[in-house]
Amino acid sequence: MSLQSIIRTRAPHRLTTHSLAPSPARPSVLSLPLEGCLLLLLTACGGGNSDESKVLVKEIRGEVIQAGHIATELQGAWRVLGEGSLVEVQGDSWVRYHQSPSFCLRERISLGQQELTGLIFRSRSVGANTATDLYLAEGAPSSMSLEKVAQIPPACKQAAPSDPASTFKAMWEFFDQDYAFFKERGIDWAKRRLALAPIAAAARNDDELQAVLEEALEGFNDHHVSLIRFDAQGEVLHYSDSARTPTLLLLNQAFLAQNEVADLDSFSAQWQQHLWTQAGLRLSERNGGDTAELLNGALQWGKLPGNVGYIALSRLSEFAEGSNGHQDVALIRAAMDRALLALADTKAMIVDIAVNDGGYDLVSAEVASSFADQRRATFSTTARRPEGRAPREWFIAPKGAKPYLKPVYLLTSDRTVSAGDTLALMMRTLPHVTQVGQATSGSMSDKLGKTLPGNFLVTLSHERSVDPQGVSYEVKGVPPKLALAVFDPKNPASLFSGHAAALDRVLAMIR
Repeated sequence: MSLQSIIRTRAPHRLTTHSLAPSPARPSVLSLPLEGCLLLLLTACGGGNSDESKVLVKEIRGEVIQAGHIATELQGAWRVLGEGSLVEVQGDSWVRYHQSPSFCLRERISLGQQELTGLIFRSRSVGANTATDLYLAEGAPSSMSLEKVAQIPPACKQAAPSDPASTFKAMWEFFDQDYAFFKERGIDWAKRRLALAPIAAAARNDDELQAVLEEALEGFNDHHVSLIRFDAQGEVLHYSDSARTPTLLLLNQAFLAQNEVADLDSFSAQWQQHLWTQAGLRLSERNGGDTAELLNGALQWGKLPGNVGYIALSRLSEFAEGSNGHQDVALIRAAMDRALLALADTKAMIVDIAVNDGGYDLVSAEVASSFADQRRATFSTTARRPEGRAPREWFIAPKGAKPYLKPVYLLTSDRTVSAGDTLALMMRTLPHVTQVGQATSGSMSDKLGKTLPGNFLVTLSHERSVDPQGVSYEVKGVPPKLALAVFDPKNPASLFSGHAAALDRVLAMIR
């Protein structure tokens, strides 16, 4: 998950974020002390003594929020590379504009100090040109890459047409320029425009328009493709996720077959809690005797029969009320250190992310580094249209007092989503880790939000991640080394019993 406008929904799925890495055309930023500044005077090749042959280079590093305010060095107008958007920073205001061939639209929800606190910036100016990268933490890939521009175009600050035809056109253009997986997901986007644009233009109200927009997004089966609708007060009135994976279909069937729970979200939450409780009952030394929910209910650990360690993570963000990515990284580090210290004498470990709603890739890296034997490359990420942004390279390296290097079994399913996908991609590089279960969801890209005219917003997948061999697991998911059914689409009862049965089979492997 990067930095973008953060919209809170039931499942994180890296719903926020921007990402940026240094442009390949410019040198990497020097590592400077906090608040450090370096001035260099470069002389151009070709000789000469005139002032025109000299270029001033300035490098600055610091925290984005300083003394409660956005840093002076970030003030002004910027292009966000790889995302088709602009940012204007004025005082403590951070306003984002989304551009397409026909539109420039102000984002409905902008970043605030809570999202920006703890972030680090590195800025490099060469003459009149300035580029800046933002980072969630030291040593992390850049979360956002900015290129200084003279100003936000005046058209961006003018009211855009909000008729149904414009709303559909804007959505189509945003997907057309930034969605990265039309071919892999079998979507003929041009054909959908021809079929649905006239129907959208004839919509008489938001309900009719919503139906057309949902039809346009039908069949993506991508956890990061969604449609969001706001009411007159700007509150989320409707949220539609286009994913229809086998386990989600099982879940929907089970929901329709009962009449006690009124909505699918509540039913899904109760289902996840059932699996969580069922696994917890098997544990001794559960959570070190701590009765409080760990990481805001995202973590539980203990020992399974046969002296096998167990660590389960249901998501990879929102570990405390109101926490941001920077804070979540610190929280997961402390929690993993505590758990692995208590489980150090076990003979093997099960890391359970079979139901994991995602979060931050940097949190995934912290978890994977708890099991790392050495520094290893795991994957790299490139935006569909980089605009000068270099690929983000992800590495893991040993972290914590003592990384766990005994046999580890990583349990996954198609409900292992987003940052859960990337955690599996990181863990599979380790020689003592065996992925078991089912392939992950195959939804790895950050979730890029785009404001539409009127009362709608869409999110989409705009980045492609590949492993060190150049293989992408988007759509197909990260495959297990040892396949076993966790949730069997041919057996509806497995929705409630399959997870426990899968744990039994992994324990039998270890024995």
